[in-house]
Amino acid sequence: MSEAKDLVVVTEPPAAEPPPLPPSRAAPRPPEPDFAERIMLFVELRPWLTALIAFLALTLLHVALLNIAGVANGLYVNGIFLPMAGTNSVEIVLLAFIAYNIVLPTLLGHACIRTYDELRPSLMLDAKAYGETRAGIVDPFLAIRIGSGTFISVILTTRGFGSALHNGVPAEGTANALLTIWLYVRIAVIFGLIGANGGYVARLHQRFTAVTGEHLRIDLFDLAPLKPVVRYGREALVQPR
Repeated sequence: MSEAKDLVVVTEPPAAEPPPLPPSRAAPRPPEPDFAERIMLFVELRPWLTALIAFLALTLLHVALLNIAGVANGLYVNGIFLPMAGTNSVEIVLLAFIAYNIVLPTLLGHACIRTYDELRPSLMLDAKAYGETRAGIVDPFLAIRIGSGTFISVILTTRGFGSALHNGVPAEGTANALLTIWLYVRIAVIFGLIGANGGYVARLHQRFTAVTGEHLRIDLFDLAPLKPVVRYGREALVQPR
């Protein structure tokens, strides 16, 4: 006789549905660089184009002021092409000198960083320390540049250096005041840039020498790793300041 067995059916509760995923959000965009940062980035990436733009802008301003003062008529002074009249050729060269000195720190900074990167295999630094020291070298040293530039500009501009170019300024009237102001502005900018660039170069070389002197591994029987340093020194010396 077979025994009846009760079948027990076990019902499991339905599995709980996973909570809905939060709506996907796009990663936050980095803040847009402001106008000053864009200009600095442009100068860093295109220094020679920046120098050309600065030279053209300064030359146009110079010509415009000569026309406002009544000294020039368009591109001519008393029928003579402006660059060939009086001291204008010297003044245009000085404008080119100002434009070049605007980008000179960028050119020297690029040369220094390029040399530092080439020395990477010979530097006794891990990746983190290498990045930190590299960031120290690319420091713009703004405080030193502003301080030294202002000091040199104030000291030298007031020592009568404008007399050499003052012959092309009208003797009296509004034109005399306008062109005299423009003359001394240019002189102050020139000396200011010379002082600022001198402070930058001194600080840049000091930082580079400190880093390489402490962390550069030198094999006296293989001086090939020092070639970038020699090339950098040559490049820094030939840059006119």
